[in-house]
Amino acid sequence: MLSVVSDAFPVLAICLAIPVALFLHELGHAVPVVATGGRAHIMIGDTEGRTVETGPVRVTVGSNGIWSLLYFGRCRSDGIRSRTVRAIAILAGPGTTLLVVVMTGVALSVVQHESVRFVVVGLFYNQVWVAFVTLVPVEYPSWFGMYAGDRSDGYRFLKLLRG
Repeated sequence: MLSVVSDAFPVLAICLAIPVALFLHELGHAVPVVATGGRAHIMIGDTEGRTVETGPVRVTVGSNGIWSLLYFGRCRSDGIRSRTVRAIAILAGPGTTLLVVVMTGVALSVVQHESVRFVVVGLFYNQVWVAFVTLVPVEYPSWFGMYAGDRSDGYRFLKLLRG
């Protein structure tokens, strides 16, 4: 029984770490907005689900199944008066993801335990992928699931720069 638990630990830990990292990415988008008087709605897993609201921040955890919790996040905001704040908010999500990449990279240099290392490596590569996919200016193709037709943070940032 103990072997089953210890064997399942890495998979369960990754399934918890990825949504946390996804939430941090979306929170990165929200912080500049809220700090300048705007409102933000962070959605993880789906746009509909259980919602908690505290002041200018709403958080929705979707009920579209576990797989969407592992890859779908969005932050909608309103009340942004400044183009500079909008630019910072767009870049703050991928910036937060890059911070997680750095932190997991540093952790890889010190973590020795095989199961924990597996989790850190999994999160590291997941976040490298997320950073890449969000920073490259692209409109997501149809096979990108819930993101199909959306524009990446890099695309939105370039569009904002071009006016």
